[in-house]
Amino acid sequence: MFYVCVYAVKIPFHVLLLVLGAAMSLAGCGNADKTIGQAAARVDGNEITVHQISDQVARAGLASGDTVAREALEALINQQVLINKAVAEKLDRTPHVMQALERAKREVLAQAYVEKLIIKTAPPTDEAVIQYYNAHPELFAQRRVYTLRQLAMPPGSLTPALQAEVDQASSLDTVTKWLQGKNISTRLEVTTQPAESLPAPLLAQLTQLSKGQMIIINAPTHTGVLQVADIVSQPVSETEALPGIQRYLAAQQHSEALLQKIDTLRQAAAVEYLGDFAKKAEATSLQTEPNVPSQNDKVDFITRGAAGLK
Repeated sequence: MFYVCVYAVKIPFHVLLLVLGAAMSLAGCGNADKTIGQAAARVDGNEITVHQISDQVARAGLASGDTVAREALEALINQQVLINKAVAEKLDRTPHVMQALERAKREVLAQAYVEKLIIKTAPPTDEAVIQYYNAHPELFAQRRVYTLRQLAMPPGSLTPALQAEVDQASSLDTVTKWLQGKNISTRLEVTTQPAESLPAPLLAQLTQLSKGQMIIINAPTHTGVLQVADIVSQPVSETEALPGIQRYLAAQQHSEALLQKIDTLRQAAAVEYLGDFAKKAEATSLQTEPNVPSQNDKVDFITRGAAGLK
């Protein structure tokens, strides 16, 4: 899938705090915070404590101070007003809200246990760092910055005729006119991105292209014709890349150690598949290791779903 740049937007502090704390505060279902602390305000009988204010300021990554604390309190008051109304209208009992609260609870409990674990791994060796540098020239020694033009259209627009047109067209403008003649809606997106910010599968394709060449991106959300508008070579030396590679390999080692710990805990747990999943698990056990995700699946899970469990 093709990714576009997101421009920074200044968000008012009180709105930022409201968003940051909404899920966790709703988990309390409108009840007063029971953590011991000096009360700073009450909203229809629900106390807001100094502890809550400090927590919100810390989560926003801001330095403490009277002005910041006051803004945090005002944001928490606004939040509590909304929570009280949500509870009064029994929104906390609707299926999707109950599922969201349960999901938040599961994630918090899982992370709490991971944080309790002491997982020590040796730092990556110099040899491992150099090997990684040499194995990925597209990210370092041959690093490029790409200016990309993408003509996005509705998903499912990829047809043999479109593929043939892209193969024969000399420019993206030619493809645009052809699509307009077929009454297919399009939008043009232009972005400049370094190699390391691009998805690995897309980067692998781009490294094979020259300026002006085009490829088709068939993503679940859209189909896109992508043209390389410009390529600028910006290599990164081994010395410059060293700290980042060390951090990446250290995080990878930590994730692998965490996976091993999860495997150990899983083997000691009583896991029972039910319903259709039981049939699928039985079929899988006849072909591969019983009911254990592949290493690639597990690493992907750590990257996407358990990124905070480190």
